[in-house]
Amino acid sequence: MKQKLLIAMVIVVVLLGALSIFLGTENGSKMVTTFLRIKPPIPQPSLTYSLAKNTPKAATVFAGSVNVAFISFNLTVNDEEDFNVKSIEIKRFGIGSVSDFGKIKLFDGATQIGSAVSLNSGGIAKFEILSYKIPAGTIKVFTIMVDINSKAESGHQNGFNVSAISAYPEHSNKFTVSGNAVGNIISIK
Repeated sequence: MKQKLLIAMVIVVVLLGALSIFLGTENGSKMVTTFLRIKPPIPQPSLTYSLAKNTPKAATVFAGSVNVAFISFNLTVNDEEDFNVKSIEIKRFGIGSVSDFGKIKLFDGATQIGSAVSLNSGGIAKFEILSYKIPAGTIKVFTIMVDINSKAESGHQNGFNVSAISAYPEHSNKFTVSGNAVGNIISIK
């Protein structure tokens, strides 16, 4: 029984080797694809987000400071199709409080996108953008700028992460949005 199993395994290995050589040729690959009716995957539009290289380092700021950069993140659209960003949601984390913050703003370079927002009681702020177009094959860098409340408690340490992005491509109904962007801690003095 063991001998028959060994022979069968040798035959499988030889056949797989022959098949890999056959598939390595252009004609062999075309024949197998045609025979099996395998269609190559169709690239789908995708948007990914990640921490930008210019995200602020950990720092200490004074209560009452305005336009403090907390996090910068990239939105990267692959080459398949333009994307429209509908909303971006951020979440506060750290040893601090939602009351440490006043206005929170979203910037693309030096341009503010939409209106300033506030944190809700759960530490979440959502930027509702009617439609912000990012062309295919483009990387956009966004920055979250925050006004620190003048009564923010000294010693509090806060940071922000991108918790959700709602976006859709121009024409497709199959797409992906994924990523991770967590900023550094900013201390209040």
